[in-house]
Amino acid sequence: MILNRFFKPKWQHPDPQIRAQAVQNLDSSDPVLTELAREDEHATVRRAALYRIADLALLWHIALEDREAGVREAAEARFRKLMTGKEPDSPALEARMNMLGESVPATVMSFLVSHGADPQLRLAALKRVDDEDLLARVATDDAAGEVRLAALERIRDLSILEHVARQIRNRDKRLSRRAQERLKSLR
Repeated sequence: MILNRFFKPKWQHPDPQIRAQAVQNLDSSDPVLTELAREDEHATVRRAALYRIADLALLWHIALEDREAGVREAAEARFRKLMTGKEPDSPALEARMNMLGESVPATVMSFLVSHGADPQLRLAALKRVDDEDLLARVATDDAAGEVRLAALERIRDLSILEHVARQIRNRDKRLSRRAQERLKSLR
């Protein structure tokens, strides 16, 4: 239609509220979302675009670099949710594992250890966690045996290790034996 070239799309509207609403109608793979998330002058529009993006690298870049704290926090929250693998639009496990090698802080790693859907992701994140209380919780409560064992191996505090050994005594014989061996070696 000839009139279409005289009308701008709603995501180019001067009112930021209308632009933020227009983001909801864009396809999640539309490059306009990336442009809006990075460059829009209003934080509400950038934040609205973030919730539609599934590009982990872009989200992490925005979490580190955006000029407003609210947008940085929203980008990190979206990054965390996608990294768990529980969101319908989460990237494949391989892409999520590749993101762990970058400069992801220990707080995000702790979140992934607690909330990650895939045992491989939890194991990889566990390597960068030093919180003994979290390690104890994982050693006693994680669904995957290899994750529980890896957490047990990282515990260095004798009292926490004793507590874990008592907790798992009747639930996981293999882990219980390993906990007893570690206790003997630490004493």
